[in-house]
Amino acid sequence: MASKPPDAFLSYTRFNDQHDGGAISEFCRRLASAVQAVTGVPFEIFQDVGGIGIGEHWPGKLDRMLDQGRFFIPMLTPSYFTSQPCREELDRFLRAEAERGRNDLVLPIYYIESDVLEDEDLRAAVLDLPAAQRAAVVLHHLGGMPYADVAAELGVTPAAARRRAADGIATLRTRMGVHR
Repeated sequence: MASKPPDAFLSYTRFNDQHDGGAISEFCRRLASAVQAVTGVPFEIFQDVGGIGIGEHWPGKLDRMLDQGRFFIPMLTPSYFTSQPCREELDRFLRAEAERGRNDLVLPIYYIESDVLEDEDLRAAVLDLPAAQRAAVVLHHLGGMPYADVAAELGVTPAAARRRAADGIATLRTRMGVHR
């Protein structure tokens, strides 16, 4: 008998869960329980630590669960934005959401406060940056990634990564009315 597809897919960094003593895993369990308490129907949230069996082909399992989940729950932290697998999961789900003609299936959890997540104007300004600048700003300034790693991630030189981030910050300062 085939198992029921998950109702939601939890996307997070293991670092944040481990750093906080399993708090993200506990949140996942409590959220599933709370939804069941309100609806009377079990609500399964796929989380990799409990959802992949020993010896199971984990990349394939993650892809299947991501494709089958009705909702996507990203645990947003600075580490989330520097994690290529997390960004790929989000991108994959957003494409699937668009194919379904929906734009309301991503349920973000702002797990760690960050200026760019809290300030609506700043968040909009970051999202309006050209893609190259936005990527460099998010990876370096929000995610704390060294420029050499940003460069490797973006396929450019460290100098180009630094320039993109600097241009992005300059654009943000102008748009936000911040003058040095």
